[in-house]
Amino acid sequence: MFTLKLENNKHNIVDINDRRNYVVTAVSGLNPPSATLFTSKSPNRKGVKHNGSSLNERVITITIKLLGDVEGNRNALYEWIDTEQYVKIYYSNGVKSVYCEGYVSDCEIDLFTESEEILLNITCGDPYWKDLKEISYEISNILRQFKFPFSIGSAGIPFSTIKTTNTTNILNTGTETGGLFIVKCLNRTRNLVIQNANDTSQRFEIRGIDLEKNWVIVINTDGSPKTVKAIKPDGSEVNLMRWVGYNATWFVLKRGNNLFSYEVDTDWSDVEMTVKFTHKYLGV
Repeated sequence: MFTLKLENNKHNIVDINDRRNYVVTAVSGLNPPSATLFTSKSPNRKGVKHNGSSLNERVITITIKLLGDVEGNRNALYEWIDTEQYVKIYYSNGVKSVYCEGYVSDCEIDLFTESEEILLNITCGDPYWKDLKEISYEISNILRQFKFPFSIGSAGIPFSTIKTTNTTNILNTGTETGGLFIVKCLNRTRNLVIQNANDTSQRFEIRGIDLEKNWVIVINTDGSPKTVKAIKPDGSEVNLMRWVGYNATWFVLKRGNNLFSYEVDTDWSDVEMTVKFTHKYLGV
């Protein structure tokens, strides 16, 4: 059993498989989208050389059968299926609950048949299915120990302990993706370095500027353009791109385990870092 819902730019949501007003009889575009492969030929070798690839857009085609008050339900659905309209597709199959965003490129309706059906095409420029739940990993020198439910013996229990390392493993079960690297400055510091703990040559540095207490540094490596900014306590922002180190690595989270650590010129406990991302999938 699956659920399929549409959300428009007004954030109104309709269940197009509620089996009272609508039922989905066919869906395509749930599988991994096609890719364009870039190759080149050489007179000195057989076949072609693979130089890279690019994912194509996702096209989701949905067939919807109208039930109940057919005329009323069809006209009500135009709020989500008018061509050129932005639409967010929510899909759940009991294993994954994901969404994809696109625009209605085509909408065909058999108006003069005994059983009216709508053939809906939605083109998604970003081809990834994204998990509804955002994943968050905290990288700091404090290891929180207090959890519910709990019981306290006569020896007592620690609320937290100080870690001897600030390396954290981040598990990505989806496809490769960028994320938000959020650094909170607990004290004034300088020269922030984030690095891949397995390959320290992969580094992202912010140098030559004082990072003031209570600043929140947000490094966005997901999508384009990539950005880095500081948010001050009053809400104003500072674009930090000019202070990003040469040959900076805009980190991606590869499928599987990803080890990250950070350091600053002062004690590394002067900052706390959180990594947030969404699991992405090519097929569901």
